[in-house]
Amino acid sequence: MKKQLRNANIFAASIILKNIPPLILNIFFISSLSIFCCTSYEQTANYRHISYFEGNSSRSEKSDQKIANSPTWQIFFSMLKPEKCIKIVFTSKTEIETLKGTIVNEIISYFIVEKLIDISRYNFDKKNIFYEIGKNFDLRWNTSQIAIICTDDNDPLKKLEPGLYRIRFTGFKSSDFNYRIEIFSHHEQVKFGL
Repeated sequence: MKKQLRNANIFAASIILKNIPPLILNIFFISSLSIFCCTSYEQTANYRHISYFEGNSSRSEKSDQKIANSPTWQIFFSMLKPEKCIKIVFTSKTEIETLKGTIVNEIISYFIVEKLIDISRYNFDKKNIFYEIGKNFDLRWNTSQIAIICTDDNDPLKKLEPGLYRIRFTGFKSSDFNYRIEIFSHHEQVKFGL
């Protein structure tokens, strides 16, 4: 009986696999490889340095760009040495004072990490632009407090090299919240500010 049930399951699985278009299988295979690569690097990464910045959105510099039509704030940091990967942890919360004490609510934040790129030889109107190299959300707006950003050897614009970077962030529902940014690096501590 168990053998017949096992054979029926194998037969059903083979029918399902035959009916899935090859493109979907390829997408699944490639995405599973990329998840495996990032995970395997993260497990062996040795972050020796941590830098952190704490602030409040209402006292932070507002960005001229938006995320999904919501205002964003920006924080700048500099890298002094090239890195293979950095890990960014972004936490945010609101604090409401009541008669019984302070109520703290963690809020979901969305952020984009950008690198300053010199385009003066290509464009006469602008000398520099910020180019996106990572974010903490996907196309379906699933988010995480942690973003791991690694050098992409196939994309020279996504190399983590010395220079100026910025983090643009929003809380969507909340315009006044406290936040903490932690950046983990291997070769040298990053510096917050311009």
